[in-house]
Amino acid sequence: MFLDNRPLEADDTSLSAALGAARAAAERGGRIIVEVLADGVPAPDKDLHQPEAVTRRPYASELRFVSESPRALVGDAMLNAADAVGAIRIKQNEAAALLHRGDPESAVALLGEAVTLWQMVRRALEESSQLLGASMLDGPELAGLGDELARRLNAVRNALAGQDWSALSDELDEQMDAHAGRWADALGKLAGQVAGGG
Repeated sequence: MFLDNRPLEADDTSLSAALGAARAAAERGGRIIVEVLADGVPAPDKDLHQPEAVTRRPYASELRFVSESPRALVGDAMLNAADAVGAIRIKQNEAAALLHRGDPESAVALLGEAVTLWQMVRRALEESSQLLGASMLDGPELAGLGDELARRLNAVRNALAGQDWSALSDELDEQMDAHAGRWADALGKLAGQVAGGG
């Protein structure tokens, strides 16, 4: 059994004991387990979520655990979120162009994709906050952006509900594009600060 290529001992040969030993050793180094390889292949998620239910002993001939710094993970997540916001901007701009051309049906479909991506960004922030033990939305980089996003998306929903295509295109052109730009900038800065330990 190995943690980051270093030999590791556990109380017994069960997956539960191995995971416990690996997590404890990783935590002592300020790290978290991000991958478990059993005989060279990723261990199934169902085994990792309920290791005490796995009765096979030994669980594998060789177990390898890979750990990573939570800050590095969160830094990567913030960069991915910034990339997602770039994709959101493109979809919002395309939706606005479709509205100007009189094709609200296609615009609404694109907006649905954009909203799904916004939800993924929020989820990434929430999960990253849990990893670091502090709310990222309350930090100075994102201060107010979460509340403003809620207001902007509410305005989009109201325009959609009323089929007010003119108000919707204005919202996308004038408000949501600039708002997405602020998110992308903030997430990029936050990624650097988190990964750098700031």
